[in-house]
Amino acid sequence: MIGVILGLIGGSLWVLLTLRLDTSVRSESEIREILGVGVVGVVPLDPEAEESPITLNKPKGFRAEAFRVLRTNLQFLDVDNPPRVLSIVSANPSEGKTTTTINLGVALAQSGKSVCLVGADLRRPTLPRYLGIEGSVGLTDVIAGSVSLDDVLIEWNRNLLTVLPAGPVPPNPSELLNSEQMGRIITELKGRFDYVLIDAAPLLPVTDGAVVSHWADGCLIVVRFGKTRREQLKRANDLIGTSSARLLGSVVNFLDLRRTAGYDYGYGYGYGYGYGYGYGYGEEESGTHVEPPASSADRNEPEPMAPVQS
Repeated sequence: MIGVILGLIGGSLWVLLTLRLDTSVRSESEIREILGVGVVGVVPLDPEAEESPITLNKPKGFRAEAFRVLRTNLQFLDVDNPPRVLSIVSANPSEGKTTTTINLGVALAQSGKSVCLVGADLRRPTLPRYLGIEGSVGLTDVIAGSVSLDDVLIEWNRNLLTVLPAGPVPPNPSELLNSEQMGRIITELKGRFDYVLIDAAPLLPVTDGAVVSHWADGCLIVVRFGKTRREQLKRANDLIGTSSARLLGSVVNFLDLRRTAGYDYGYGYGYGYGYGYGYGYGEEESGTHVEPPASSADRNEPEPMAPVQS
């Protein structure tokens, strides 16, 4: 009996100590307090996502539904002036920013919207590898004026999405992304498509993500549950503010319901998927080539209704 009691006390103290030392973001209220905006999407943790990171492979799965909910919530962020150019950022690598960009684009396209994905991570471009497309020519070439925009736009998956890859890695990414030519490219894409989603670099390792967000109507920051630390999120928010970008909300990624007991996520599900970036923080995961949807019904799914997180 004494051993059992001491074991329970020791276990309780260990849990309390672990929670006290854990500085990662673990609740919606923490995110709201740090960023000043709410959570607009929660992406469920799916062990199979490593093999199939793009939701077209599992259109009826929890992750696909999570991005449809995010799609619905976007229309309530600013009813009078709905954002059409979105920069998707994160504080660190390995938080699922690129897969969030792709899957949100898929969800928007399935509702009948025209969507262009822009690879603006000029240091470690990953869009081509995830989508299984050629990315040797792209955004950097258009900015430099060596090719036209139409020459590098790629139609992906039976014209479900249009993709502008990053192109070759330049010696001066921040300067290119801050150029007037970059602004003209975004303006032209906005005139052609219903939505333009910019896959930006993570904010803390380099300044590129904050710089390119200046050209967007607003940005969404991806927060990896149990991994992104509060101080990192504060620094990322400061960088967004200094770039005069407009932070619209956050997307919680990698949420595992088995670990969320006692936390204040008011959602009926929660999983997520992250990947390595390669800025010295971790290794990238291999991309996955996605087969086309099984039928035309997969392209035009009914819009799910979901509560909006203010």
